[in-house]
Amino acid sequence: MDILFLNDRDARDFNDSKRLITTYGPHNAKRIRQRLDDLRVAATLDDMRRLPGRLHPLHENLDGWFALDLKHPDRLIIQPANDPLPQKADGSLDWTKVTVVRVIRVGDYHG
Repeated sequence: MDILFLNDRDARDFNDSKRLITTYGPHNAKRIRQRLDDLRVAATLDDMRRLPGRLHPLHENLDGWFALDLKHPDRLIIQPANDPLPQKADGSLDWTKVTVVRVIRVGDYHG
């Protein structure tokens, strides 16, 4: 799967192990790196359901975004970035056809 970032700075930060460690600590940096590697290897968003690091859709004000578990309570927040977004006949997102995601942020969205 292709991975996009919000801006060039994020792309540099998320692809630099030292910056990840400085920003998120060694444990989360390792998990972020693993989740990004998993995303790169996965053909579609649906493939991520079968890998460690629970992928789950978010709701309410974060509808359309997904979270991958890191060190509790942090999550790697991503959003499908295909243009146009693939949809099923009922209008819901077709996870089996999402081949591009955008990294939004790392954090705790629980409030």
